[in-house]
Amino acid sequence: MRARLWLALTAAAAIVLGAATAAIATGPVALSSSRVVDQSGVLTGAQISEVDTRLRALTAKSGVDLWVAYVPQFTDPSAPEDWANETAQNNGLGPHQYLLAISTDGRQYYLSGSSAGPVTGDELTTIERERVQPALSAGNWVGAATAAADGLADAIAGG
Repeated sequence: MRARLWLALTAAAAIVLGAATAAIATGPVALSSSRVVDQSGVLTGAQISEVDTRLRALTAKSGVDLWVAYVPQFTDPSAPEDWANETAQNNGLGPHQYLLAISTDGRQYYLSGSSAGPVTGDELTTIERERVQPALSAGNWVGAATAAADGLADAIAGG
């Protein structure tokens, strides 16, 4: 009888722990009409609206689109660059469309964009290093998104 109880408890624990692990693992996501995907739950509803409004203003002003995805971990693929690029490709993003992917638990990020777009790879790296990274280091999830939008706008304007 004890063996059955032990087996049942072990199976239950495996199911619970397996579900918790699956919730943390995040493969490429589907983007929607909202410019913000927050699977990590780091933003409030008001913050999601604030970021979405800022990203739409970027489109109106500069003609480029930016989506931001907050997920716990990058998985399948696990490298930030690969995860962001695969998400962009899966969602059919074009040369004037960018994706800032942020792994909130993994503390990784990547700003994905096409080499055929108006912002060069070197400019994207500068935006990441000089704008996005300082906001993320301060735990400012909204600031990271607005920093990326401001950086793209400046790069397009020739700044």
